[in-house]
Amino acid sequence: MRTRTSRRLLVAVVVLIVLGGAFQSAWADPQANKEASRRVNQEAWSQGQLAVVDEVVAPDYVYHEPALGDVRGPEGLKQTILGYR
Repeated sequence: MRTRTSRRLLVAVVVLIVLGGAFQSAWADPQANKEASRRVNQEAWSQGQLAVVDEVVAPDYVYHEPALGDVRGPEGLKQTILGYR
């Protein structure tokens, strides 16, 4: 029983290390994240230039919209922006 628990703990630690490495690049540059957010707000929401969404929004992005529920991916975000504009 103790070996099974140790093995599960080891697997959990390895998974966390791997996921941490995957997310490190996204977290490594907060200034780039701020710039991406600013561009989407200014160019897409304010000016209607939706091409920026394809440039800076990840395919697995989820926008939590209170009125619509979860909006998924760049295409979902572009449709939401068009609907509100």
